[in-house]
Amino acid sequence: MVGQDESNQDHPGRAFSRREVLRGGMILGAGAFAAPLLAACGSSKPKASSGSTAASSASSAPTAAASSGTKSGPAAKFSLGYQSTPDSGFFYLAEKNGWFSDAGIDPNLVYFTTGPALIQGMASGNPAVGHVGSVPVLQASASGLFPIRIIDVMADVGAGYNIIAKKGITSVEQLRGQKIGLGVGTNDQYFLDAVLKKFGMTEKDVQMVNFNPVNRQQAFLAGQIPAVIPLIENSYVLLKQGVDAHVLFEASQFDKDPNPMQRPLVFDLIVTSANTIQPSHDAYQSLVKTFNQKAIEYVTSDSTKDTAVKQLVDWSTNVIKNPTTADAVTKKLATYTFYTPSSQLKQLVTSGTLQTELQNQAEFLVKIGKIKAVPDFSKLIDSEFMLALSD
Repeated sequence: MVGQDESNQDHPGRAFSRREVLRGGMILGAGAFAAPLLAACGSSKPKASSGSTAASSASSAPTAAASSGTKSGPAAKFSLGYQSTPDSGFFYLAEKNGWFSDAGIDPNLVYFTTGPALIQGMASGNPAVGHVGSVPVLQASASGLFPIRIIDVMADVGAGYNIIAKKGITSVEQLRGQKIGLGVGTNDQYFLDAVLKKFGMTEKDVQMVNFNPVNRQQAFLAGQIPAVIPLIENSYVLLKQGVDAHVLFEASQFDKDPNPMQRPLVFDLIVTSANTIQPSHDAYQSLVKTFNQKAIEYVTSDSTKDTAVKQLVDWSTNVIKNPTTADAVTKKLATYTFYTPSSQLKQLVTSGTLQTELQNQAEFLVKIGKIKAVPDFSKLIDSEFMLALSD
Protein backbone atom coordinates (compact mmCIF):
# COMPACT_ATOMS: atom_id res chain seq x y z
CA MET A 1 0.00 0.00 0.00
CA VAL A 2 2.22 2.77 -1.21
CA GLY A 3 1.71 6.09 0.46
CA GLN A 4 -0.93 4.83 2.88
CA ASP A 5 0.84 2.94 5.62
CA GLU A 6 4.58 3.43 5.44
CA SER A 7 4.44 5.81 8.40
CA ASN A 8 3.38 2.95 10.67
CA GLN A 9 6.58 2.01 12.40
CA ASP A 10 5.09 -1.20 13.78
CA HIS A 11 4.42 -2.38 10.25
CA PRO A 12 7.51 -1.94 8.06
CA GLY A 13 7.39 -2.80 4.39
CA ARG A 14 7.54 -1.38 0.94
CA ALA A 15 4.03 -0.51 0.06
CA PHE A 16 2.77 -1.10 -3.31
CA SER A 17 -5.37 -5.70 -3.05
CA ARG A 18 -7.61 -8.01 -2.54
CA ARG A 19 -10.67 -9.24 -0.88
CA GLU A 20 -12.12 -12.65 0.04
CA VAL A 21 -15.77 -12.52 -0.98
CA LEU A 22 -19.00 -14.48 -0.71
CA ARG A 23 -21.82 -14.54 -3.17
CA GLY A 24 -25.26 -13.61 -1.92
CA GLY A 25 -27.60 -10.73 -1.33
CA MET A 26 -29.48 -11.46 1.90
CA ILE A 27 -30.10 -8.61 4.31
CA LEU A 28 -28.88 -9.59 7.75
CA GLY A 29 -30.43 -8.27 10.92
CA ALA A 30 -28.31 -6.98 13.78
CA GLY A 31 -25.87 -9.61 14.93
CA ALA A 32 -26.81 -12.10 12.19
CA PHE A 33 -24.29 -13.64 9.83
CA ALA A 34 -24.17 -15.48 6.52
CA ALA A 35 -23.07 -18.95 5.41
CA PRO A 36 -19.53 -20.27 6.02
CA LEU A 37 -16.81 -18.86 3.80
CA LEU A 38 -15.60 -22.25 2.64
CA ALA A 39 -18.76 -22.53 0.59
CA ALA A 40 -16.74 -21.14 -2.28
CA CYS A 41 -18.17 -18.65 -4.67
CA GLY A 42 -17.63 -19.43 -8.32
CA SER A 43 -16.34 -22.63 -9.82
CA SER A 44 -13.95 -24.75 -7.82
CA LYS A 45 -12.54 -26.29 -10.95
CA PRO A 46 -8.92 -25.26 -11.54
CA LYS A 47 -8.06 -23.56 -14.80
CA ALA A 48 -4.63 -23.67 -16.38
CA SER A 49 -2.73 -20.53 -17.19
CA SER A 50 -1.27 -19.86 -20.63
CA GLY A 51 1.50 -22.30 -21.35
CA SER A 52 0.39 -24.63 -18.58
CA THR A 53 -2.16 -27.37 -18.19
CA ALA A 54 -4.30 -28.10 -15.18
CA ALA A 55 -2.09 -30.29 -13.06
CA SER A 56 -3.24 -33.83 -12.41
CA SER A 57 -2.93 -35.28 -8.92
CA ALA A 58 -0.02 -37.32 -10.17
CA SER A 59 1.96 -34.19 -11.02
CA SER A 60 0.95 -32.01 -8.09
CA ALA A 61 3.96 -32.85 -5.93
CA PRO A 62 7.52 -31.93 -6.91
CA THR A 63 9.18 -34.54 -9.11
CA ALA A 64 12.77 -33.40 -8.72
CA ALA A 65 14.73 -31.64 -6.04
CA ALA A 66 15.71 -28.03 -6.65
CA SER A 67 19.04 -26.72 -5.52
CA SER A 68 18.18 -23.19 -4.46
CA GLY A 69 19.45 -20.68 -6.99
CA THR A 70 21.03 -23.22 -9.31
CA LYS A 71 20.10 -24.94 -12.58
CA SER A 72 21.89 -28.25 -11.98
CA GLY A 73 19.78 -31.34 -12.58
CA PRO A 74 16.19 -31.46 -13.80
CA ALA A 75 13.87 -28.68 -12.66
CA ALA A 76 11.53 -29.57 -9.80
CA LYS A 77 7.97 -29.79 -11.08
CA PHE A 78 4.95 -29.10 -8.89
CA SER A 79 1.50 -27.51 -9.20
CA LEU A 80 1.17 -23.93 -7.99
CA GLY A 81 -2.32 -22.54 -7.41
CA TYR A 82 -2.97 -18.86 -7.91
CA GLN A 83 -5.86 -16.40 -8.22
CA SER A 84 -6.73 -13.19 -10.06
CA THR A 85 -5.02 -10.60 -7.86
CA PRO A 86 -1.82 -8.83 -8.95
CA ASP A 87 0.37 -10.53 -6.35
CA SER A 88 -0.72 -13.89 -7.79
CA GLY A 89 0.34 -12.46 -11.13
CA PHE A 90 3.88 -12.31 -9.77
CA PHE A 91 4.06 -16.05 -10.41
CA TYR A 92 3.35 -15.34 -14.08
CA LEU A 93 6.13 -12.73 -14.05
CA ALA A 94 8.52 -15.31 -12.62
CA GLU A 95 7.58 -17.80 -15.31
CA LYS A 96 7.68 -15.28 -18.16
CA ASN A 97 10.98 -13.71 -17.14
CA GLY A 98 12.76 -17.03 -16.51
CA TRP A 99 13.24 -16.66 -12.76
CA PHE A 100 11.67 -20.02 -11.98
CA SER A 101 13.98 -21.70 -14.48
CA ASP A 102 16.97 -19.90 -13.00
CA ALA A 103 15.96 -21.18 -9.56
CA GLY A 104 15.72 -24.78 -10.75
CA ILE A 105 11.94 -25.12 -10.43
CA ASP A 106 9.18 -25.62 -12.99
CA PRO A 107 5.80 -24.86 -11.37
CA ASN A 108 2.65 -25.74 -13.28
CA LEU A 109 0.51 -22.64 -12.72
CA VAL A 110 -3.13 -23.52 -12.04
CA TYR A 111 -5.76 -20.79 -11.82
CA PHE A 112 -8.55 -20.88 -9.22
CA THR A 113 -11.44 -18.44 -9.10
CA THR A 114 -11.50 -18.23 -5.29
CA GLY A 115 -9.31 -18.90 -2.27
CA PRO A 116 -11.72 -21.43 -0.74
CA ALA A 117 -11.77 -23.36 -4.03
CA LEU A 118 -7.96 -23.46 -4.05
CA ILE A 119 -7.96 -24.70 -0.45
CA GLN A 120 -10.35 -27.50 -1.35
CA GLY A 121 -8.10 -28.47 -4.24
CA MET A 122 -5.07 -28.46 -1.99
CA ALA A 123 -6.87 -30.74 0.46
CA SER A 124 -7.08 -33.25 -2.40
CA GLY A 125 -3.41 -32.80 -3.30
CA ASN A 126 -3.77 -30.44 -6.26
CA PRO A 127 -2.28 -27.88 -6.16
CA ALA A 128 0.67 -28.76 -3.98
CA VAL A 129 1.25 -25.13 -2.98
CA GLY A 130 -0.72 -21.95 -3.55
CA HIS A 131 -1.63 -18.33 -2.87
CA VAL A 132 -4.57 -17.84 -0.50
CA GLY A 133 -5.89 -15.05 1.72
CA SER A 134 -5.77 -15.43 5.48
CA VAL A 135 -9.46 -16.21 6.14
CA PRO A 136 -9.65 -19.49 4.17
CA VAL A 137 -6.27 -20.49 5.62
CA LEU A 138 -7.48 -19.97 9.19
CA GLN A 139 -10.69 -21.85 8.46
CA ALA A 140 -8.84 -24.78 6.92
CA SER A 141 -6.44 -24.96 9.84
CA ALA A 142 -9.15 -24.69 12.48
CA SER A 143 -11.30 -27.35 10.79
CA GLY A 144 -8.45 -29.82 10.40
CA LEU A 145 -9.27 -30.13 6.69
CA PHE A 146 -5.60 -30.95 6.10
CA PRO A 147 -2.33 -29.99 7.84
CA ILE A 148 -2.03 -26.60 6.13
CA ARG A 149 1.18 -24.64 6.62
CA ILE A 150 2.05 -21.00 5.90
CA ILE A 151 5.48 -20.81 4.25
CA ASP A 152 5.50 -17.19 3.07
CA VAL A 153 3.76 -13.84 3.46
CA MET A 154 3.20 -12.30 0.04
CA ALA A 155 1.89 -8.93 1.24
CA ASP A 156 -0.33 -7.09 3.69
CA VAL A 157 -3.36 -5.90 1.72
CA GLY A 158 -5.28 -4.21 4.52
CA ALA A 159 -4.78 -0.64 3.35
CA GLY A 160 -7.11 -1.19 0.41
CA TYR A 161 -10.26 -1.31 2.51
CA ASN A 162 -12.68 1.61 2.78
CA ILE A 163 -16.31 2.51 3.29
CA ILE A 164 -18.03 4.55 0.58
CA ALA A 165 -21.25 6.34 1.47
CA LYS A 166 -23.84 8.59 -0.12
CA LYS A 167 -23.60 12.35 0.33
CA GLY A 168 -25.97 12.60 3.30
CA ILE A 169 -23.79 10.39 5.51
CA THR A 170 -20.77 12.37 6.68
CA SER A 171 -19.56 10.40 9.72
CA VAL A 172 -19.24 6.78 10.76
CA GLU A 173 -21.64 7.47 13.63
CA GLN A 174 -24.34 8.27 11.07
CA LEU A 175 -24.21 4.65 9.93
CA ARG A 176 -26.30 3.68 12.97
CA GLY A 177 -29.33 1.78 11.75
CA GLN A 178 -28.15 1.99 8.14
CA LYS A 179 -27.58 -0.83 5.64
CA ILE A 180 -23.96 -1.53 4.63
CA GLY A 181 -23.16 -3.76 1.66
CA LEU A 182 -20.19 -6.10 2.17
CA GLY A 183 -19.03 -9.71 2.03
CA VAL A 184 -20.17 -11.10 5.38
CA GLY A 185 -17.78 -13.56 7.02
CA THR A 186 -14.84 -12.15 5.06
CA ASN A 187 -12.15 -9.55 5.59
CA ASP A 188 -14.81 -6.95 4.75
CA GLN A 189 -16.56 -7.74 8.00
CA TYR A 190 -13.24 -7.88 9.88
CA PHE A 191 -12.51 -4.35 8.62
CA LEU A 192 -16.01 -3.08 9.45
CA ASP A 193 -15.82 -4.52 12.95
CA ALA A 194 -12.56 -2.62 13.59
CA VAL A 195 -14.00 0.64 12.20
CA LEU A 196 -17.09 0.37 14.37
CA LYS A 197 -14.98 -0.38 17.44
CA LYS A 198 -12.90 2.73 16.77
CA PHE A 199 -16.08 4.83 16.91
CA GLY A 200 -17.54 3.10 19.98
CA MET A 201 -20.03 1.05 17.98
CA THR A 202 -20.66 -2.63 17.27
CA GLU A 203 -22.21 -4.61 14.45
CA LYS A 204 -25.52 -4.47 16.32
CA ASP A 205 -25.64 -0.77 15.49
CA VAL A 206 -25.79 -1.36 11.70
CA GLN A 207 -27.48 -3.66 9.20
CA MET A 208 -24.99 -5.79 7.27
CA VAL A 209 -26.15 -6.76 3.78
CA ASN A 210 -24.31 -9.72 2.26
CA PHE A 211 -23.48 -9.12 -1.43
CA ASN A 212 -20.89 -10.30 -3.89
CA PRO A 213 -18.72 -7.39 -5.16
CA VAL A 214 -20.67 -6.75 -8.37
CA ASN A 215 -24.09 -6.85 -6.74
CA ARG A 216 -23.10 -4.60 -3.86
CA GLN A 217 -21.78 -2.00 -6.30
CA GLN A 218 -25.00 -2.13 -8.33
CA ALA A 219 -27.12 -1.90 -5.19
CA PHE A 220 -25.22 1.17 -4.05
CA LEU A 221 -25.47 2.89 -7.42
CA ALA A 222 -29.20 2.11 -7.51
CA GLY A 223 -29.68 3.74 -4.10
CA GLN A 224 -30.72 0.47 -2.43
CA ILE A 225 -28.03 0.75 0.23
CA PRO A 226 -26.47 3.98 1.55
CA ALA A 227 -22.99 2.59 2.24
CA VAL A 228 -20.73 -0.14 0.88
CA ILE A 229 -17.34 -1.76 1.43
CA PRO A 230 -16.21 -2.28 -2.18
CA LEU A 231 -13.31 -4.05 -3.78
CA ILE A 232 -10.48 -1.58 -4.18
CA GLU A 233 -10.86 -1.31 -7.96
CA ASN A 234 -14.60 -0.75 -7.55
CA SER A 235 -13.93 2.25 -5.30
CA TYR A 236 -12.82 4.32 -8.27
CA VAL A 237 -15.85 3.28 -10.31
CA LEU A 238 -18.23 4.16 -7.50
CA LEU A 239 -16.62 7.53 -6.91
CA LYS A 240 -16.92 8.34 -10.63
CA GLN A 241 -20.41 6.95 -11.19
CA GLY A 242 -21.98 7.16 -7.76
CA VAL A 243 -24.54 9.80 -7.03
CA ASP A 244 -22.53 12.12 -4.79
CA ALA A 245 -20.58 9.17 -3.42
CA HIS A 246 -17.59 9.82 -1.20
CA VAL A 247 -15.10 7.91 0.92
CA LEU A 248 -16.52 7.91 4.44
CA PHE A 249 -13.62 6.04 6.05
CA GLU A 250 -10.43 4.48 4.71
CA ALA A 251 -7.83 2.27 6.31
CA SER A 252 -5.26 5.07 6.56
CA GLN A 253 -7.53 6.82 9.10
CA PHE A 254 -7.20 4.24 11.86
CA ASP A 255 -4.39 6.20 13.51
CA LYS A 256 -6.49 9.40 13.61
CA ASP A 257 -8.97 10.57 16.25
CA PRO A 258 -11.14 9.29 17.77
CA ASN A 259 -9.45 6.38 19.52
CA PRO A 260 -6.26 6.16 17.37
CA MET A 261 -5.30 2.54 16.72
CA GLN A 262 -3.23 0.45 14.34
CA ARG A 263 -5.26 -0.75 11.41
CA PRO A 264 -5.75 -4.51 11.08
CA LEU A 265 -3.16 -6.24 8.92
CA VAL A 266 -4.62 -8.58 6.30
CA PHE A 267 -2.23 -11.02 4.68
CA ASP A 268 -1.97 -12.80 1.36
CA LEU A 269 -0.08 -16.04 1.98
CA ILE A 270 1.72 -18.89 0.26
CA VAL A 271 0.60 -22.15 1.83
CA THR A 272 1.10 -25.87 1.40
CA SER A 273 0.45 -29.14 3.22
CA ALA A 274 2.83 -30.33 5.92
CA ASN A 275 2.86 -33.65 4.08
CA THR A 276 4.71 -32.13 1.10
CA ILE A 277 7.30 -30.00 2.90
CA GLN A 278 10.01 -32.59 3.50
CA PRO A 279 10.15 -34.00 -0.06
CA SER A 280 9.67 -30.53 -1.55
CA HIS A 281 11.80 -28.47 0.80
CA ASP A 282 14.34 -27.14 -1.70
CA ALA A 283 11.70 -26.44 -4.33
CA TYR A 284 9.57 -24.46 -1.88
CA GLN A 285 12.60 -22.53 -0.65
CA SER A 286 13.37 -21.59 -4.25
CA LEU A 287 9.76 -20.52 -4.76
CA VAL A 288 9.79 -18.29 -1.67
CA LYS A 289 13.14 -16.80 -2.61
CA THR A 290 12.03 -16.09 -6.17
CA PHE A 291 8.83 -14.39 -5.05
CA ASN A 292 10.50 -12.22 -2.43
CA GLN A 293 13.80 -11.39 -4.08
CA LYS A 294 12.93 -11.33 -7.77
CA ALA A 295 9.22 -10.62 -8.29
CA ILE A 296 8.67 -8.06 -5.54
CA GLU A 297 11.83 -6.17 -6.47
CA TYR A 298 10.79 -6.18 -10.13
CA VAL A 299 7.36 -4.75 -9.37
CA THR A 300 8.49 -2.13 -6.84
CA SER A 301 11.72 -0.91 -8.46
CA ASP A 302 11.43 2.44 -10.25
CA SER A 303 13.40 1.10 -13.20
CA THR A 304 11.17 -1.93 -13.87
CA LYS A 305 7.73 -1.34 -12.33
CA ASP A 306 6.19 0.12 -15.51
CA THR A 307 7.23 -2.97 -17.46
CA ALA A 308 5.96 -5.17 -14.64
CA VAL A 309 2.55 -3.47 -14.74
CA LYS A 310 2.31 -3.99 -18.52
CA GLN A 311 3.08 -7.69 -18.07
CA LEU A 312 0.49 -7.99 -15.28
CA VAL A 313 -2.12 -6.36 -17.52
CA ASP A 314 -1.27 -8.88 -20.25
CA TRP A 315 -1.54 -11.75 -17.77
CA SER A 316 -4.88 -10.62 -16.37
CA THR A 317 -6.42 -9.73 -19.75
CA ASN A 318 -5.09 -12.52 -21.96
CA VAL A 319 -4.20 -15.40 -19.63
CA ILE A 320 -6.91 -15.50 -16.98
CA LYS A 321 -9.37 -13.54 -19.17
CA ASN A 322 -10.01 -10.83 -16.60
CA PRO A 323 -9.64 -7.62 -18.66
CA THR A 324 -7.96 -4.74 -16.87
CA THR A 325 -5.88 -1.62 -17.46
CA ALA A 326 -2.49 -0.35 -16.35
CA ASP A 327 -4.23 2.29 -14.25
CA ALA A 328 -6.35 -0.29 -12.45
CA VAL A 329 -3.37 -2.56 -11.75
CA THR A 330 -1.29 0.37 -10.51
CA LYS A 331 -4.06 1.48 -8.16
CA LYS A 332 -4.45 -2.04 -6.77
CA LEU A 333 -0.71 -2.42 -6.25
CA ALA A 334 -0.73 0.89 -4.40
CA THR A 335 -2.71 -0.80 -1.63
CA TYR A 336 -0.16 -3.55 -0.96
CA THR A 337 2.62 -3.50 1.59
CA PHE A 338 5.44 -5.82 0.58
CA TYR A 339 8.04 -6.95 3.08
CA THR A 340 11.20 -6.01 1.30
CA PRO A 341 14.08 -6.27 1.87
CA SER A 342 13.83 -9.72 3.41
CA SER A 343 14.92 -8.40 6.81
CA GLN A 344 11.47 -6.81 7.10
CA LEU A 345 9.79 -10.15 6.45
CA LYS A 346 11.98 -11.72 9.11
CA GLN A 347 11.03 -8.94 11.53
CA LEU A 348 7.36 -9.59 10.85
CA VAL A 349 7.91 -13.21 11.89
CA THR A 350 10.39 -12.91 14.76
CA SER A 351 8.60 -9.97 16.40
CA GLY A 352 5.47 -12.08 16.70
CA THR A 353 3.47 -9.60 14.60
CA LEU A 354 2.49 -12.20 11.99
CA GLN A 355 1.11 -14.57 14.63
CA THR A 356 -0.56 -11.78 16.60
CA GLU A 357 -2.39 -10.40 13.58
CA LEU A 358 -3.51 -13.85 12.43
CA GLN A 359 -4.61 -14.68 15.96
CA ASN A 360 -6.65 -11.47 16.16
CA GLN A 361 -8.38 -12.45 12.95
CA ALA A 362 -8.92 -16.01 14.13
CA GLU A 363 -10.48 -14.79 17.37
CA PHE A 364 -12.83 -12.63 15.32
CA LEU A 365 -13.82 -15.64 13.23
CA VAL A 366 -14.53 -17.56 16.44
CA LYS A 367 -16.65 -14.67 17.72
CA ILE A 368 -18.83 -14.61 14.60
CA GLY A 369 -19.11 -18.40 14.49
CA LYS A 370 -17.02 -19.09 11.39
CA ILE A 371 -14.55 -21.33 13.20
CA LYS A 372 -14.86 -23.19 16.49
CA ALA A 373 -11.39 -22.55 17.88
CA VAL A 374 -8.22 -20.58 17.23
CA PRO A 375 -5.70 -22.68 15.25
CA ASP A 376 -2.40 -23.89 16.70
CA PHE A 377 -0.06 -21.27 15.27
CA SER A 378 3.04 -23.18 16.33
CA LYS A 379 2.07 -25.65 13.61
CA LEU A 380 0.28 -23.37 11.15
CA ILE A 381 3.21 -20.97 10.62
CA ASP A 382 6.29 -22.71 9.21
CA SER A 383 8.74 -19.82 9.46
CA GLU A 384 11.79 -21.73 8.22
CA PHE A 385 11.44 -20.65 4.60
CA MET A 386 11.02 -16.97 5.43
CA LEU A 387 13.83 -16.90 7.97
CA ALA A 388 16.20 -18.56 5.50
CA LEU A 389 16.05 -15.55 3.16
CA SER A 390 18.97 -13.15 3.08
CA ASP A 391 19.08 -9.58 1.78
